Amino acid sequence: MNKNQYGFCKGHSTINAVSIITYDNLNALDSGNYNLSVFLDLSKALDSINHNILCKTLSHYDIRGVALEWFTSYLTERKQYVYYKCIDSQLLPITCGVAQGSVLGPLSFIIYSNNAPGSFRYTTSILFADATTIYVSGKKYYGII
Repeated sequence: MNKNQYGFCKGHSTINAVSIITYDNLNALDSGNYNLSVFLDLSKALDSINHNILCKTLSHYDIRGVALEWFTSYLTERKQYVYYKCIDSQLLPITCGVAQGSVLGPLSFIIYSNNAPGSFRYTTSILFADATTIYVSGKKYYGII
């Protein structure tokens, strides 16, 4: 698990995440650096999980064989429809997302998003479930004046 993930992880809390961000930013300001922070909060995070990417990520973490087949079968060939005022919508395949309220939902999202911080080369990332803070500090300012 990514060391900067604080959601759904034993011994980690929002207080830990906020403390680290606050300490890093205040330390940078005390050193005379500029700070840039971006706060992201995914809407419907569990609905955004791409099944193919999740299964590849599970394989990357050595979940293979019967365990991966079980998980893949759990995700695939699911269908959904809407029932409203005595009318059924068309039955459609579910290609993204995991079941809401399931034990596997939060864990699936953490595994799915675990590598995201590695995508940001010069920044620090703090993740808390579906919220991510990306920040960087330095001596130079590249803003518009």
